[in-house]
Amino acid sequence: MSKKKDKTELGSVFGDTVSIQKVNNRLTVKSRPKRTGKKGKLSEKAIAQHERFRQASRYASSVHNDEELNKLYSAGKRGKHESAYTVALADFQNPPKIGSIDVNKRKSAGKDEIQIIATDDFMVVQVSVEIFTADDTFIEQGEASENSKRKVNGWFYTPTVAQPLQPGMKIVAAAYDRPGNKTEREVVL
Repeated sequence: MSKKKDKTELGSVFGDTVSIQKVNNRLTVKSRPKRTGKKGKLSEKAIAQHERFRQASRYASSVHNDEELNKLYSAGKRGKHESAYTVALADFQNPPKIGSIDVNKRKSAGKDEIQIIATDDFMVVQVSVEIFTADDTFIEQGEASENSKRKVNGWFYTPTVAQPLQPGMKIVAAAYDRPGNKTEREVVL
């Protein structure tokens, strides 16, 4: 791909093969993108992606107009060409991920502790935990707390029910990011 620094406002398509575009004060010459499918018709998947991007754009605009959120997302910029808007746009489109759910015995209290490793491209704001018996009977639910002292993306939940966690029990963790995206993961002990 050829690049040239230039101050002109050039941008064009030449025939069916070459397109010139100005991005960050640079002219970029590249092959013209090809549209798949019938001309003018988008697939259902493409329409769904367009709608998702439209929603992300609305969310990023609302972040841009909210002073407090704008400062928060500005702190998440990774490069000099990023803005709070682009960070919020990406955050809306990328749900959080739950890496692992582990059960540890705390030696001091003799209680179980559930550790959930949850990550997001910007920020995980909440992790909730539900516990079920082996026959899917609901036992309890609660919010995990983030432990910043351990320097991991760890969230910790201590069950309040006196019954210890047993093999066959099911733990369902749900992680939420700032735009409200939700990811669930389930493990059977």
